[in-house]
Amino acid sequence: MLGVCYYPEHWPEAWWPEDARRMREVGIEFVRIGEFAWSRYEPQRGSFDWGWLDRAIETLGNAGLKVVMCTPTATPPRWLVDEFPDILPVGADGQVRGFGSRKHYRFASERYFEEAQRITEIVEQHLLRRIVELVARGVVRRDLRLVDELVERRIRVARPVVRARRMPDL
Repeated sequence: MLGVCYYPEHWPEAWWPEDARRMREVGIEFVRIGEFAWSRYEPQRGSFDWGWLDRAIETLGNAGLKVVMCTPTATPPRWLVDEFPDILPVGADGQVRGFGSRKHYRFASERYFEEAQRITEIVEQHLLRRIVELVARGVVRRDLRLVDELVERRIRVARPVVRARRMPDL
């Protein structure tokens, strides 16, 4: 089993098919996407753009790659930090770290946890609707066990690590 991280949101869409072909050519089977894409999913609070994600998943799948979806919680969007600056981490020197790096949030922030859970559930709902749509159109073969489990039991996508283990600020 061999996998790779891929960030389709950072590359021109015209490159995706060639990227996917090359991944398969070198033996890649799995592609992990989405962990840094919150600002692309939700460019403004409550406004969502799923088109690029759907096309990326379809492109990767058409190349024979298996897509592993991540929660998009590694980098909260700028609008969220502007709305809730208290989610930013504070260094040992007492200085607030600014926006613009990976994991620029306080691991112990209850507000950040709530927002991370909110976007994770929204992504989950979109992906479940998309799976049902693709099965109905016959694009995806219905694996009764998997689809029924996802749709009827509504198994959640992985929760952010912050929920499993709340960490104090350093």
